[in-house]
Amino acid sequence: MLIASEAVIPAEIFQEADPTCQFITRVTEEADWKELIQESTERIPTFRATFRKGSIKHKVPSQEIAGYVGAAFGTVYSHWKVKMTGFDYEIMSVWFQSSDPQLLSRLSAEDSNNVILLVGLNIPIQDQKHRNRVFFGPTSLNPCIAYCLAMIADPKPGQIVFDMCCGTGTIPIEVLRYDWCKKQWSTDKVIPIGIGGYEVYLYILSKKSDE
Repeated sequence: MLIASEAVIPAEIFQEADPTCQFITRVTEEADWKELIQESTERIPTFRATFRKGSIKHKVPSQEIAGYVGAAFGTVYSHWKVKMTGFDYEIMSVWFQSSDPQLLSRLSAEDSNNVILLVGLNIPIQDQKHRNRVFFGPTSLNPCIAYCLAMIADPKPGQIVFDMCCGTGTIPIEVLRYDWCKKQWSTDKVIPIGIGGYEVYLYILSKKSDE
């Protein structure tokens, strides 16, 4: 997320619905959007607004707050069009609590119970569930989980890693995609096998010596 503005919501305002929405509206309107947005003269940009409250509960639903954020942004860029899918920009707002002393000091927050509001642009990234995935199957493992499994296993030099449920090869692919893994791992064998009518590959990996 690229931050256009950050503020601490006063406790007396956060307790009430309308003052909270008005506070978020003001912060959104006064945000430094020009530092983040370069308008194109070729066509009119589109946007949508999203709000995430995380674990902090409030009287006002997230969708309603997102509406206030979108309306406030639309006041600043009145010629932009709202588009819920296939938009050019996602105007993002989140609030959270933090115990980071540097952050609290910078925002002049009194304590970690203060609610911090951020407004900015969401950075579009590829879904992490699809990262490094070469093949898809009905039981394909989330690559993030595959990476964690490899880290937990922590094979020692000379040991053989055998993934007996290899399927589409997510675990060995995830391991071998990283530079630090390439220096430590080598592929001893790649064996094509058939499971349930699918042609899959059995990867047998070994960890290189640290010497």
